[in-house]
Amino acid sequence: MESAGGGQPPGLSDADNARICVPEGYDGGLPRLRAAMCIAVLLALGTAPARAQERDDWLGTDKLLHFSVSTGLAAGGYGAGLALFDCELERALLGGSLALGVGTAKELVDLAGAGDASFRDFTWDVIGAATGVLIMWAVDLLFLPRRCACAR
Repeated sequence: MESAGGGQPPGLSDADNARICVPEGYDGGLPRLRAAMCIAVLLALGTAPARAQERDDWLGTDKLLHFSVSTGLAAGGYGAGLALFDCELERALLGGSLALGVGTAKELVDLAGAGDASFRDFTWDVIGAATGVLIMWAVDLLFLPRRCACAR
């Protein structure tokens, strides 16, 4: 809402107005968020349903599920971060935290008796989270305009 005389919101001085700056052409990040969510959905669709296995092989079908879901969650979290954060680090932290949080929760539920907890499953969760963040970070650097002056 603009004030009647100054052309700026009431209660903001010129100094405050100078600090509130939106880059020219900034669209709120929705197209980038949509693109990121499409990538996450495509990654998640590549999964196969896991079946319980007697042995906990490093390359079992359930490991593909852990990897795929973690990759999709990390990519989706990074994509959501496009609308929330200006810098890549915060986006990567959001995506990685989302994927690892869900993977940790799943293994804790398994540990409590709802399934078979496995360090190997969690290892594939970590690998998937790193893969999802790296894919989205690469897409971000290659195709999206820089919006911040993050400390590098």
